[in-house]
Amino acid sequence: MKKKKLCVIALALFFVSFLFGFLEINNVLAAAPTKEEVYRAAPEGIDVKEFLTLPEEYSRKEGEPFKNQATIIEKGNSTYNNPTEIIQMLDSGGEQNQIAAFWGTYKDPNDDSKYYNYFDLTKRQTISAWIYLGDTFYDETDSESGKTSDGIALVIQNDSRGDLAIARGARPEFEDPAYGETLGVWGSGQDDYIAAKNTLFNTGTVLDLTSGAIENSLALEFDTIRNANKFVMYTNSVDDFFDGLSTSGSDMVKGQHIAFGYPGERSTYEEFMEKSFFGEEYFYYGLNHQGQIHNLYLSGYDYDESANNSWRHITVDYTPPTDGSNSAHISYIYNDKNYDGTAKSYRNWDKRINQEIDISKIKGTDGNTKVRWGFTAATGSPNSVPKDYAILFQQMPNVANADASTSLYDLSQYDSSGKLGRKISDLDKKETTESKDDPKFNVSNKDKLRFDYDIIYNSGFTGTGELTTIINLPEQVDFKPGINEDLADDTIGQIIYSDGDNDKTTDISVSDITTDSDGNQIINLKLDSLKFENEKLSVQLYGQANAQKTPTTVANKHISYKGQYYIDDAMSPSFIINDSLEAENTDELTKDVAYEDNFNLSGKLKYTNGSKMDNDTKIYTVINGKTRLANGSLMIANDELSADFDISMISASTNNSWLNVGENKVQVYAVDSMNRVSNSIEYTINVADFTSIIITTDKLNYSIYMKENVLLETSLKYANNESFYPTEIVWHFVTNGEETTYLNEGSESLDLLRFDKSIEGTNLEVGKNTIDVYATDGVRKSNTLTYTIDVSEKELIAEADEETQNITVNNNDPVNLSGLFYYSDDSEFTGENGARVSYIIKTELGEQEPVTVYDAEGKINLEINPILNNETIGNDFISINKEIEDGKHPGLREGKNEIYVTIQDGTYTSNTLVYTINVPKLHSQITTDSPVITVRSIFKGNIPKYTYTYVNGEDYYISQSNLYEFYSSSNIDGYIDFNQRRNSEKFLQTADFESFFDWVELKLSTSEENNISLMTYDNYGRKSNTINYSVIYQKKDLSLDVEDYRFNPVNLGGKKLVSREGDWDVKVNSYNAKWQLFAQQTSDFVLESNFNTVMNAGMVFKDENDGVRSLIDEKQLIAYDSTGGKVDKVTDVADAWDSDEGILLQLNGLNLPGEYSSELTWTLVDSDM
Repeated sequence: MKKKKLCVIALALFFVSFLFGFLEINNVLAAAPTKEEVYRAAPEGIDVKEFLTLPEEYSRKEGEPFKNQATIIEKGNSTYNNPTEIIQMLDSGGEQNQIAAFWGTYKDPNDDSKYYNYFDLTKRQTISAWIYLGDTFYDETDSESGKTSDGIALVIQNDSRGDLAIARGARPEFEDPAYGETLGVWGSGQDDYIAAKNTLFNTGTVLDLTSGAIENSLALEFDTIRNANKFVMYTNSVDDFFDGLSTSGSDMVKGQHIAFGYPGERSTYEEFMEKSFFGEEYFYYGLNHQGQIHNLYLSGYDYDESANNSWRHITVDYTPPTDGSNSAHISYIYNDKNYDGTAKSYRNWDKRINQEIDISKIKGTDGNTKVRWGFTAATGSPNSVPKDYAILFQQMPNVANADASTSLYDLSQYDSSGKLGRKISDLDKKETTESKDDPKFNVSNKDKLRFDYDIIYNSGFTGTGELTTIINLPEQVDFKPGINEDLADDTIGQIIYSDGDNDKTTDISVSDITTDSDGNQIINLKLDSLKFENEKLSVQLYGQANAQKTPTTVANKHISYKGQYYIDDAMSPSFIINDSLEAENTDELTKDVAYEDNFNLSGKLKYTNGSKMDNDTKIYTVINGKTRLANGSLMIANDELSADFDISMISASTNNSWLNVGENKVQVYAVDSMNRVSNSIEYTINVADFTSIIITTDKLNYSIYMKENVLLETSLKYANNESFYPTEIVWHFVTNGEETTYLNEGSESLDLLRFDKSIEGTNLEVGKNTIDVYATDGVRKSNTLTYTIDVSEKELIAEADEETQNITVNNNDPVNLSGLFYYSDDSEFTGENGARVSYIIKTELGEQEPVTVYDAEGKINLEINPILNNETIGNDFISINKEIEDGKHPGLREGKNEIYVTIQDGTYTSNTLVYTINVPKLHSQITTDSPVITVRSIFKGNIPKYTYTYVNGEDYYISQSNLYEFYSSSNIDGYIDFNQRRNSEKFLQTADFESFFDWVELKLSTSEENNISLMTYDNYGRKSNTINYSVIYQKKDLSLDVEDYRFNPVNLGGKKLVSREGDWDVKVNSYNAKWQLFAQQTSDFVLESNFNTVMNAGMVFKDENDGVRSLIDEKQLIAYDSTGGKVDKVTDVADAWDSDEGILLQLNGLNLPGEYSSELTWTLVDSDM
């Protein structure tokens, strides 16, 4: 937290406080209604007592418990005679400091294992309520303003204290309930309490306010006092600054306001510090608000001081996340309804729509989505006085939660998809950037309209109860029978109940329309209770726009729903009725035309009430039921009251003409920019015939077994070879005198249509059958083909071995399928090669080409290969990939493979066997622990090692002979497979393999490091990842192995040579290299315990001839190899020394006792260089 220091003078603050004490004024509206009048005038609400829990009191550290001020005033109370149950939160006759809360009863009172009136974070939830926040409006900028209480808050919480959750002091030693600006939910900035005065105050300790707040919660506050008083020593010793923060140079909240936040989050609070004259630090706190609505009339009265204006409506809608996240949304609207339930103007609503909230801050660590909800309230801040604050409900979560909505559809106008029934938007909700002339708000006079009044039940354990419903009908609309021709004669609408599976409808008669006391048309309905999730109730009323003059604006009309546990209101959309568009014919209504002739259709347009023509009007034609924008001219001059049209109709012979030979019906209508649709003019166009239909076949005579099917193949075309649509053709099959018709599918035009019809032998008679086939197109009839089918009682039967009919493979080998086939009468097979066994493989990529083998022994023995099983060494990488991608390439693939097998002998065809081969979809992975490959010959050592694993193939076997090993290098394009496929040993899931690559084909260099890569495919085309190797051609090698060494211990010293202790391993590793090894002492021998003490000694080298050379002055040649050779050598240099030869220690005098150390530097030199 940031600390903001403000220097103040205590004496000056005392003086200001003194002045404030004399200038304090409480303004009370004398004419304001009394509590009794307000409660007696309460709007209708639902019964709440059985669904709410009100704690009796809250514990204190010391003294009597703090009373929960909330109480339920039951319906018909003897004092107030209130018409509905009211929850009074604060009491004007109570103490100065008050706190209140109630919660939805969380668990079923009769069954603690069941949840009850909770808030479900996974579902849509709505709270609809009326609030009364006292008779006085508080204006902090007006010194003469009256005072009111602090406010209320809607709280959604998962606090471990459950129903006893309330704002408390933040210090462990002071946990009393905290009132005033906390509203009963926010953390408290006070850290001490004066019991005698019942007063909180600030002693100057920085606090973590979240510890006193209702934890795991979201609060939506209705704050009637802007608390923006800084802490001032001696004059204001309480924290009263929650609403004092600013953002971008402006107050974060202004006046009475609505806002939300997370009481249990540290980021909600900002901490400030003041220093007293004596240097003492005092802290106070600001509250970060979100989704603010400023300068509201939450309390008191504006211009209307009647009891009816005491109550203000609020609607809070919660929308859960849709993507599994924690991002939900909350919308809240204040003062959206009038006292009678009618909606106030949408543009005057005080609202925030779709405010994003993080429900992880509510769910808490346990992730609970069934949480508590309720309201808290408090008063007691410095500028507050006790007032009567109250709430009543029309909807509450999980009791009966439903959405009521209304819609309007113009059934005479086309929507964007070209269908009749355009949705009309609510003019009252028009954005300021939109024009009322937008077609979305307009209908045409005399248009057919449908009004939908919908309720969707979201959740709740009670159901709505039977709904008493009053629908006020919109004016300028004639609700009469006949608008919907599918309804009964006296019916103007329907009530439709839908639970997702079944619909139940009830008709609404024109006689159901009545008139209220004000002369308005209404319909009174009793609607069934809704109680199941997603259950829908829809009232649909049909009428016709009937304005006496145009344009006319039709106002919203009120709809009320009143049930025992659900009360809601809706308004029908407001819209504009405009002048209607008329089309008149000026042409012949019946025309006879030749097949090749173009022709025109003409007429006139005007508006019924004489409006000026619309320059954006378009003409449409409906030709034999299909609609298109008309070709031709529409002549509209400025300010003209009518317009002539002349439509060009293309001949029936044109490819995209919709005219047919024979009689055609053509309707013409117009649509203007306001979407107004004229009446239609219908023309009859008779087109002369010109051609004939011809059908042909390659075979008319068949012989089949009675349980076989025969495929009759027929082709159709027109005599003049014109194209046509398949759906225009109807096939007629007359089998032994009985006719059946068949239709074609397909939306593209064709020159030739092939129609194949399978005829079941069981539907024919044994012996000779005739089938006469012809086709029609709605105008013409083709020639007739007569098929003859001779049906016998003999059958060719195929059977599969059960153990091979459904196989899941566990390796990459070919799969063997077996079975047998025989004649039903056990007769011998005919034909030179016996029976023909054919199979087709269908994979997830489609169907492959058929494969045929011959078998004369009555057995099915098929070996089915994976798609890459037949490939050879040195495969082309591009070809392999094409085969994998080509769905028709023969062979088994990953996933489900179906093999369809049939047997034929030239006369008979067997039944079709279906074998299923399931190939697991596996992830193949290769890795290597030897990424560096060193070779000394381009023909030897090219043996990369790698580990192959089927990551998810615990039961799957792998063999190197089933792999394709593709190598690439930076010197070639593409990949080359070098796998010889000689290692056929199988391993379960994973195996270590030695591979091979060709130095020459990869174009590798012998003079520099090479980078190569390897990827693999198995027989099923499973592609592995790519691994990389570094390949080095080693012409020579030279290295030295040395260690730390010691000399033998000596006594005091003196001048002498000291031998080595133990074996000194000094090894030179060489290959094809001549070398020289030098040694030099590069530091003095110093005492380990005192680096300032230097030993009087030095290392020397004594050769075999007793020559002694100092290693101190310069490096000395110790050993060498002048022969080299292409063999690996390891030369142990020290092994050739006797104990008194080689490197020795030369003592030059006496030395202090202790351990000495020095540094010996070895230099190995390539003497070839």
